[in-house]
Amino acid sequence: MKQALTWITKTPEGISFWSKCYLTIGAIIAIIVGVVTWESYWTTLAIFVSVGGYACVYYLGLRKNIGNVIGLVVNVGDGCIQFQYQAFGLAIAPVYYFMTHLIGLVSWNKHKDKDDKATLNHDKRSAFLSFIVFGVIGSAILFYLYRQDYFKEFSSFFFLMNILGMLIGIVAQGLMIMRFRMAWWGWFLANVFWLIINFMTGNWVYFFQTIWYQVNVLITLYDQYTLDD
Repeated sequence: MKQALTWITKTPEGISFWSKCYLTIGAIIAIIVGVVTWESYWTTLAIFVSVGGYACVYYLGLRKNIGNVIGLVVNVGDGCIQFQYQAFGLAIAPVYYFMTHLIGLVSWNKHKDKDDKATLNHDKRSAFLSFIVFGVIGSAILFYLYRQDYFKEFSSFFFLMNILGMLIGIVAQGLMIMRFRMAWWGWFLANVFWLIINFMTGNWVYFFQTIWYQVNVLITLYDQYTLDD
């Protein structure tokens, strides 16, 4: 198992092979689920955005700046679709993600290694401070929405899942853009809440997308925590 993971994350041949497999399987999953559960043109849009999302997270995991470019497009689609499904936390978060992808385009381009990948930031103090800053940003957004009575029509459990999914996603996105590998633990946890939310809203294309995202998170964690081996 370790040998296979090393091959698909450390060698050009393995990276190429896994990228094709990941994107192809993801596209097949999105199309099959979308066709079986098709409800409206929103389902069709979800299929296309889902495929773009696979490409985005894959290249971000590899620390390739093209992931930030794809992310800008995907965030627009994500926000529209999740708003349609009334998943407010997952609809608002892409606005923040969009802005951070713009920052990432510049930051990642300035900090690249010989393989044209963004270098990891190992400054633990900066990581901790960043965690606090992005946590405060997320909390401020949620407090504003609460003051606007945006949450009054939702059940307490659905409300809690959206709060946690949005807040953790905001922190994880900020840490990832700043090139901290601990960000991917945040994505692992955020995906758990997103899985629950998409199940509750019946957004099946995104439900299965989140499962496939989690596979990429696990592989990315292996890649980034074995860089010094």
